[in-house]
Amino acid sequence: MKMLKRIILFLILFASVIAIEVVYADMSAPELRPYEVVVTDTNGLDYYNYKGEVAGHLNKGDTVLVIYEYDGKYTLGKKVTKYGFETNESIGSVNTLDGFSLVENEVDPTKYLEDSSITKLEEPKKALVYSSEGIDVYKGPSETYEKVGHINKDTVLTYKYLTDSYIYVINGDVKGWIKVLKGKVLLENNTQYIFRTDVDTKCGIIPKNSITTPTFKTDMWEHKTLFEYNNCTVLLNSFRDKDVLDIYPIQNTVTKEITLYKYADSTTDIVGTVPADTEVTVLAGGDFMSGTEGVRYIKYNDLVGWSLDDDSVFEWKNTNEEKEPETVEDTIKIEDIELPGVNNNGGSVVMPRSNMGLIIFILLCVLGTTILVATAIVIIVLVNRTKKKEVTKEQK
Repeated sequence: MKMLKRIILFLILFASVIAIEVVYADMSAPELRPYEVVVTDTNGLDYYNYKGEVAGHLNKGDTVLVIYEYDGKYTLGKKVTKYGFETNESIGSVNTLDGFSLVENEVDPTKYLEDSSITKLEEPKKALVYSSEGIDVYKGPSETYEKVGHINKDTVLTYKYLTDSYIYVINGDVKGWIKVLKGKVLLENNTQYIFRTDVDTKCGIIPKNSITTPTFKTDMWEHKTLFEYNNCTVLLNSFRDKDVLDIYPIQNTVTKEITLYKYADSTTDIVGTVPADTEVTVLAGGDFMSGTEGVRYIKYNDLVGWSLDDDSVFEWKNTNEEKEPETVEDTIKIEDIELPGVNNNGGSVVMPRSNMGLIIFILLCVLGTTILVATAIVIIVLVNRTKKKEVTKEQK
C-alpha cells in the first residue's frame, strides 16, 4: 500500500515538474538533420541503451541514421512508418562514430528542396560571426562532416538555406554549413524592442523608453539580442525579460478608463487617459513569467504611454482584418554602430502576435495537473477506506 502511495505521489510531482518545465521552456529545441552512416568496422559495432547496456549489434555494411547528437553521444535510429507517417525511431546510442562512415559526404541544399529538414528562405538574410575564435565550415549540417574552411569573427554573411541549428553560407571560395547555436553566430533580427527600465550595461546605462531595432540576435534558443549603444555592442536577454520588452502590436479593448504614464512607474508624469470601452493598440507587454504582468506600452490615437492596470481590464480583439505591422518611433534614440557589410538605415518589420495561445496552454497545464492531483487524492482516500474495512473485518 505504501508503494502505491509513493507511486501516486511521484506521478503528481512528475506531472507538476513537466507542466512547469514546458511552460517555461521554449516549447521546442534544436533538432539535428538526420544523416546516414554505414558500419565499416570488420567486426561490426554494438550500440547501447540509456543504462549503458548493450542493446544490439550492427554488422559491417549495415546502414543506420544518426538522429541526435548530445553530450558526446550519438543516438542511432531507423526509419519506420507509424499511423501512415514515416518517422525516425531510436534503437540505441554510441559514444563515438569511429567504425562508421558517412553515406553522403556533402549536403548541397539546392539539391534537397523537398527535404523538410532544410528550409529555403524567400529572401536571403544576414548573419554575423560573433565568436572570438571564428567559426568552422562543414560540408553538411553537423560537425561529423568534413571541415572545409574557417570564417573569422565580425564577418557578415548571407544565407538562404538553414536547418534548426545550421545555416548554409558562401564566403569567397568557401561554401558550407556553420553552426549558429550558443551565440557563436548571430542571425538577422526583425523585432523592435523597448526598455522598460534603465539598463546598466558595459556600454553604459541604456535609458528607459529607449526604442530600437537591433541588427542581429542569437538563435531562438539562446534568447539574446545584440543591442548597439554608445558605439558599443552588448548581448542582452530579450525573451520574457522584465527590462527589455519586444514590441508586438495587438488590438485590445479596455473595459474601464485607464491611465497612461510616461514611464512604467505610477509615480511618473501622466500623459493622458483612455476612456472605457475603447480600442487600443498594445505595443508591448510583460507577463507573469518575468514578473511584469500588468505592464503594457499603449498607443491610443496620439497618446503613447505605459498602463499599469490589471490584465482583466484588457479584452483581446479577434479580427480577420489584415493590418500593416506597426513600429514605434524612437523616443530616445539609441546610437547606431557601423558593422561591415550591414545596412544600418533599414527599417524594422514587426510581426503581430497574440499571447492567447500561451495563456490557453498554461491553463490546460494547470487544469491537467489539478485533475491528476484530485484523482490521486480520491484513489488514496478509497485505498485507505478499503484498508480500514479489511482491518475491521480481521478484528471482528
